[in-house]
Amino acid sequence: MSHPFFIITTKQAKEGKIKVDVSASHTLQQAVKLPKVLTSVQLNDIWKRLTDESTVMGLPAFTDPEIYPEGALTRTDWIDEIFRTGVAKNYGISMSGGSEVLKGFVSFSYGRTDGLLLNTRLHFTEGLVSASRGKQSQYPILRQWRKSADFYPV
Repeated sequence: MSHPFFIITTKQAKEGKIKVDVSASHTLQQAVKLPKVLTSVQLNDIWKRLTDESTVMGLPAFTDPEIYPEGALTRTDWIDEIFRTGVAKNYGISMSGGSEVLKGFVSFSYGRTDGLLLNTRLHFTEGLVSASRGKQSQYPILRQWRKSADFYPV
């Protein structure tokens, strides 16, 4: 999963009034084509077929509803338990402007994604400061930083 903010270091300010750009996005994510979980009865049936074909292995007690009637109950669908609707929030702001003598560009962005799997998320902060002197400045003053915490448990 990636975030939609990319800071291009070649971005330069134009002469004129200060221009401010603000962006925000909120996105919902849903898992699709999830596997179907076997019910307890289906799992016990598979165990029975495997042990019927095997001469070494007997039927485990937990799969025999006569010995362990609770073994035929399905209580939890683990796919439903570990997946959720993911939420991604991204925000950005930039300012640029200047005169013939000095031009500047500043940007900052922040994003957070709560992943599709429980206890997973991603968040990041990024920033860029760029200034240049004169019309034909070959050496812009540039400072860029990025701090991110990649996919990690909550």
